[in-house]
Amino acid sequence: MGRVEPWLGACRGVWDARIRGVTPDAVAQGPPAIEVHRPFRWGVLWIADSKSTLPELKAGQLFASTASAVAVSVRHAQDVDFDEQSAEAATPVFAVTLLAYVGHGAGGPVQFDGEIKVSSGRATIGDIDREDALELAAGRWRLQVAITPAINAERFEIWFSPLPVR
Repeated sequence: MGRVEPWLGACRGVWDARIRGVTPDAVAQGPPAIEVHRPFRWGVLWIADSKSTLPELKAGQLFASTASAVAVSVRHAQDVDFDEQSAEAATPVFAVTLLAYVGHGAGGPVQFDGEIKVSSGRATIGDIDREDALELAAGRWRLQVAITPAINAERFEIWFSPLPVR
């Protein structure tokens, strides 16, 4: 069996990330705390303190927020063009990619840059069908969200970075 060069191991993370569509900068900052690829059938993604009331996202809004929650418009099956073969044809499923990072900021352009209060010490990211949880220190967090494309988003990158205690 051949010898593996040490530099090859260091490059592997960057190669894997490029295959998954993550930028090399994100690899240098560490892997995501949450990585999900699934449909969001309701067209909305909530990022919230686990005990918060969720904001309502109105038609045409990209974001809606409260002190402890943010709602984001997500691409879903109703946004996908397809040729309906018959009345029995199933609506296509459209999956969205979500990456959440903890401990550092985005380091690049974002569409949402705000603050979220996580009083419970647990933030949830998801929709009515499923939530993924992050255990965070109770307090205020800077929340940044980058979405691609800007309308009918298919990819979300979310960053939680701690804010100083007031």
